[in-house]
Amino acid sequence: MMLRVLCKRWVGLLALCLAASAVQAQPFVPLYGQAYRLALKLKVDSARQLTAAPATGPDIEAQRLLVQSMADFIECMVREDDQPPPGLEDAMTDRLDALADLPDRSPWPNYALGEAYLHRGLVLARYGHEVKAAYMLAKAYNRTKEVRRRWPAFLPARKSMGIYQMVLGLAPPLKDNWMLKILGLRGDVDGGLADLQAAADSANAQQPEAVLLYSMAQMYVRRQPEQGRALLLRYVNNQPDDLAGLALLATVYQQGQQHGRAQAAIRYMRKDAGHLPFYYPLLLEGDLYLQALKTDSAIVPLEKYLAVCSRKRLVKQLHYKLFVAYYLQGDSATANAHFYAIASYGEVGTDQDRYALHFFKRGIIPDKRLLRARLLYDGGFDERAQRTLDSVLPHQLRTISELAEVQYRRARLAQRRKDTAAAERLFLLTISTGGDDPSYYAPNACLQLGRIAYARKQWTAARSWFARVRTYPDHEYKQGLDEQADAWLNRVQRAERQQRKRERRAGPAAG
Repeated sequence: MMLRVLCKRWVGLLALCLAASAVQAQPFVPLYGQAYRLALKLKVDSARQLTAAPATGPDIEAQRLLVQSMADFIECMVREDDQPPPGLEDAMTDRLDALADLPDRSPWPNYALGEAYLHRGLVLARYGHEVKAAYMLAKAYNRTKEVRRRWPAFLPARKSMGIYQMVLGLAPPLKDNWMLKILGLRGDVDGGLADLQAAADSANAQQPEAVLLYSMAQMYVRRQPEQGRALLLRYVNNQPDDLAGLALLATVYQQGQQHGRAQAAIRYMRKDAGHLPFYYPLLLEGDLYLQALKTDSAIVPLEKYLAVCSRKRLVKQLHYKLFVAYYLQGDSATANAHFYAIASYGEVGTDQDRYALHFFKRGIIPDKRLLRARLLYDGGFDERAQRTLDSVLPHQLRTISELAEVQYRRARLAQRRKDTAAAERLFLLTISTGGDDPSYYAPNACLQLGRIAYARKQWTAARSWFARVRTYPDHEYKQGLDEQADAWLNRVQRAERQQRKRERRAGPAAG
């Protein structure tokens, strides 16, 4: 379990960010600096052309091999299939051998080897080889840690260690946490954040990439979304050919319910023949239109994405989204075709796939008003979502699940309005209404009540609510909500430790 969670965290965060982590204070030589920037912009063929010929000297050769490794890694991350390109895995293995053969008297060969281990590990995780990936990632961590010890002024290692420490420090305290100790992996969220900030604040040739990494930490670790978005916007500003950076910005805006800005980021993209095929913006665009209830506009990019996507772990959620679009349009025949395709095609690889399959197995066609309210809430159209919910009367609903959903949606809207008292009351009502119903509304209500208690520094109550999340049996978001609850329990433990430290420093109160 820990290996799966660990790999999921590495792929989810590091695959987005660490490609930009190769070099900060000690820059590449100009040729490889150019290749590095091209690879980051998904122009990997151009990057490979610039790094084709062997270099002279171990440091420069290490830079060349590092850029090649990063280009292979990036290609695997954006491909829409379940197999790596022919020969790529052998090339990555050969490159590891070549880096290991370089003299280790300077930081560059050692650092490049650590990054190449990282790339190989993330590619293994991307294609489902999680145990092999975890051991490769452990090699990456330990190699970078050694570089940090031997060459403390080498900023790339400090920044990479910052990411490692942060991700590992956020790993939930599951019962098999012993595996991290066996692999030699140690986390330190605060130390990792400090290292990242130092790299982002340093004046150096590759500072924009450090700013990208720190912006992600601001949003998802420090939970300061406005500051993080501002840093990310600075990173992609005036770079319309940086497709990955703009897609990340659009995703962040979507998650922040800033629809117009997300669509503007997509429109700003400028793709040319030198880019890798990059279809993720189609999925993002379809989601944005669907959340705005513009079903005609949503169907076009979603069907295009389905036509080019051979990743089995995305197909179920695509058929579910197309079912929703056609169902809301009133096209029952096409909606039914996509409904049955949920079971027939694809694999369960994400929470959204799991939700789609759970939806199919229950076989209950949703109330259109509740479906619209959910989409509008997800898109940040709160007033429209509230009006939609207000139109729903209890006697019009058919199931306990629908009754619980109404309370849950109202609670989330109150939470977003920062009406904590109303949100708390409605979350409690969600739990009592839902009872043993096998939907995610009650466990997610427990999670939100835990977060409310955490914000109040009510550690005992927070711990109780987070622990209760895991008591709910199989529901559509079981794995994801359990992992979030574990992560929040970890935060509670850290907060309690910090509070005890402050109390010890303060000493006994004067009597």
